[in-house]
Amino acid sequence: CFYAVWFFMTVLGAIADEEDIWNAVFRSRSTGQTYKATWFTVFRYMQARYPALAGLNFLCLVMGTVLCAFFLFHVWMATWNQTTNERSKYSDLVLLFERKTKKATRIRHFCR
Repeated sequence: CFYAVWFFMTVLGAIADEEDIWNAVFRSRSTGQTYKATWFTVFRYMQARYPALAGLNFLCLVMGTVLCAFFLFHVWMATWNQTTNERSKYSDLVLLFERKTKKATRIRHFCR
């Protein structure tokens, strides 16, 4: 997915170069002041002009981050020599044990 982000940013950059947006002068609608193009200005312009490409770029960035976290979680589990099933069963067992000990503690306090 991060390759797709790089690809979409390259495509948007090529379009910006082709349309010579880097040398454009932008005018503020509210103040009428003119200013030269900056990275942020060009990014916002391309986002407004090509919303499909910008949306796909954002989607790939989010999905790439999620997949990277998913991969790192599984690498972490592999370092502990654990599978997803074992981890799930162990967490259920710990939860059950905590419930039982709390219940046993309450009964002991009640019986005194």
